[in-house]
Amino acid sequence: MELERINLTYNGGIATAGRMHFYEYGRATYGFARLLNTAEHFRRTGRVAQKIGARNYVDLIVEAPRKGSFVTEVMVPVLAGTVPQLSGVPVRAMIAYIFQLLLGRSEHIDDIVPELAKVRQVEDRNSPPTREAVDRFAVLESIIKSQTATTRQALDLVKYAISSNNRAVRRLVDDQSEYIEMAYELEAELEQESEINRVDRYLKVLEPDAVARLSSRVRPMVSEMGLPLRRGDVDNFTIGASNDNAPIGYFNRRRVAAIQSRTVENEAVWLESRIHGYDRDAGAGKASLKSFPKRLKFVVPAERRAYLQPKILSAMNDSVDTVNLNVLRVLDRSKQPTSLILLDLADVQDAV
Repeated sequence: MELERINLTYNGGIATAGRMHFYEYGRATYGFARLLNTAEHFRRTGRVAQKIGARNYVDLIVEAPRKGSFVTEVMVPVLAGTVPQLSGVPVRAMIAYIFQLLLGRSEHIDDIVPELAKVRQVEDRNSPPTREAVDRFAVLESIIKSQTATTRQALDLVKYAISSNNRAVRRLVDDQSEYIEMAYELEAELEQESEINRVDRYLKVLEPDAVARLSSRVRPMVSEMGLPLRRGDVDNFTIGASNDNAPIGYFNRRRVAAIQSRTVENEAVWLESRIHGYDRDAGAGKASLKSFPKRLKFVVPAERRAYLQPKILSAMNDSVDTVNLNVLRVLDRSKQPTSLILLDLADVQDAV
C-alpha cells in the first residue's frame, strides 16, 4: 500500500534536545491526528466530518519521534474515495488548502512589508542607479500604493531586511529575529501556493459552503498543536516538512493566538467593497468595505479562482468605484472582521 508521509516538527528550546513536556505533547499529537483524519476524510468524500468515529476513521501509522528538532512522522494510506476527482489530491495539498483558508498571512507581515518597500525605495533613490533598482522601482511603487504584495515580493523584502544594516529597517520591529520568523512564514506560504496550484483543477468539485465548515472544524486542532508553545520552552512548530519540501505550515505563538481568537461565519453576506490588489498565485488580495474603515485581506478558495479571477481583475480597473462581494467574514472575539473568504463577485456592470 502506498503511504504519504506528513511531519509535525517542534523547534527550539527543549525540543532541540529531543525532549517535550508529555501532557502538552500528548494533546498536540491528538490535535495532529484529528487534523490529518479530517483532511483525509474530506479528500476522500468532499464532506467535513463532525466527529471522528468508526465510519470516518482513517488508519494512520506513526513512527517514533526523532531527536534534534522534535519530529513526529505520520504515514497516511493513499486510498481513493467517493469523489474521484479528489483522488488526485495528496493529503499534503489538502492540508495546504486548509491552512490557506484558516488564517492566511499574518497582519504583522501585511503591515511591515509596505513599510519595507518605502525604505527600499528611498535607499535605491540615494544609491547609484542600477538596472536592478530601476526594474524594482515599479514593483515597490505598486506595493506602497496598494498596500499589497505577492508572497514572493513580500519574502524578497523580508530577506532584504534580514541582511540590511539600514537603521530605518531596524526601527520597524522591536526584535530583529522577527524578520527571520516572517521569512519562515512566507516560505511556508509559498509552499502552500505551490501545492495548491498543482491540484487546483481537482478542487473545483468542492462546494463553497464546505469552506466555513472545514475552517471551523480544523481551527481548534491547530490550537491543540500549539499547546507545547505556551510555556515558552518551545519556539515554533511546522507541518509537512521533508527532505524534498519546505513545510506547508509555520506556527509560532502569535499565529496560534490569532487562530484561537477567530471564527468564520456560517452564512455568506454581500458587501459593497473596493478591491485594491490581488495576487493570482496566492488567490489573495485586499479590499476596503464601505461599512468598515480598515482594508481587509481576502482569500479566494482554490476551487473558485478560475471563475472569479476575470471578475476580480475587471473590478480592479481604475474606472470601477465599488463592487459587491459575496464573502464569509472571519471575525475576532469582538465580532469585528479581520479578513474575508471571497466566494463570488457581482458583475462589474451591476456594481454600485
